[in-house]
Amino acid sequence: MRASSVLEHSDDKLLFREIKDGPKHKGVVTRVEKYGVFVQLENSNLRGLRQRLECSEKLVEDGTVGNL
Repeated sequence: MRASSVLEHSDDKLLFREIKDGPKHKGVVTRVEKYGVFVQLENSNLRGLRQRLECSEKLVEDGTVGNL
């Protein structure tokens, strides 16, 4: 995820610098677009775009909830 939206800081929240490539993080999809989904990471104020091609190991034909 990009540092596109780093909001207010809190000591008990996950910080951008703590995010490593590889481990999975839980999050909430806040918006669905044709090109991907916007996700807010759980226990943080971090938000970012997850491109459609990165949402699944198989091709995602559309952005409906059942297909992500």
